[in-house]
Amino acid sequence: SAEYWRGDASLVHTDVEGTRDVVPHRETRLYLFAGSQHTPGTLPPPDADPNTGSRGLQMFNVVDYAPLLRATLVNLDRWVTDGVEPPPSAVPRLADGTAVSAESLRPRFTRIPGVRFPDRIERPRRLDFGRDLDRGVVHELPPKIGAPFVTFVPSVDDDGNDVPGIRPVELLTPLATYAGWNPRHPDQGAPGDLMSMLGSTLPFPPTRAAREASGDPRASIEERYASRAIYLARVRDSATRLVAARHMLAEDVDAVVERAGRLWDFIARA
Repeated sequence: SAEYWRGDASLVHTDVEGTRDVVPHRETRLYLFAGSQHTPGTLPPPDADPNTGSRGLQMFNVVDYAPLLRATLVNLDRWVTDGVEPPPSAVPRLADGTAVSAESLRPRFTRIPGVRFPDRIERPRRLDFGRDLDRGVVHELPPKIGAPFVTFVPSVDDDGNDVPGIRPVELLTPLATYAGWNPRHPDQGAPGDLMSMLGSTLPFPPTRAAREASGDPRASIEERYASRAIYLARVRDSATRLVAARHMLAEDVDAVVERAGRLWDFIARA
């Protein structure tokens, strides 16, 4: 999801005017790992980006899409070696309303207490290198900067979680809103700008009383799951459905459920 919020990923499957979907070639597949940042999330999430030391305003995204990626690579291998076609592409689409402008989601996120929506959404711009670029001749350097491309992000549900794409168990059985964006921490300056390729975890209120006290519109954890055991049973069911859809390997289900237990302990008991 972070690549969409970076402002360019939708150009892979929409036209540059932002008016229609572009159908992928029959020998390709495109997948969005919904609700994720650029790299798989970790438990517990770090306080700062381990690569740069930079901090986000919100808790970093903890969605681990590695099980989805493992299944995707197995599907690719089977396609090449045995001719078994992988599952169809799963990306935001204009035709079904799941590709939307980032700005249109501001009300969905700002109703969550304490959330700051980014002040600016960057988009790639058209660059004019001169009249002979098609012949490999550059007349304008630096190039003239033109209008931005029209780009889109995934639509979200009432919890603020991505609707299109392959939804991991974290979204199928959620304990939080998992976003592909995270504003910069005010201590670092430019607090209205987004961090590079990092997302957010916005936990649901633990109880109904906490939800009502804070005015959070999202159902609380206790209203969704009567117990940790019930939550884990639903996670296993979600993982089983992903296996049936060939988006997860059967051998990974137990590890996914075990991690979900640690996620419950981290979020629900925080």
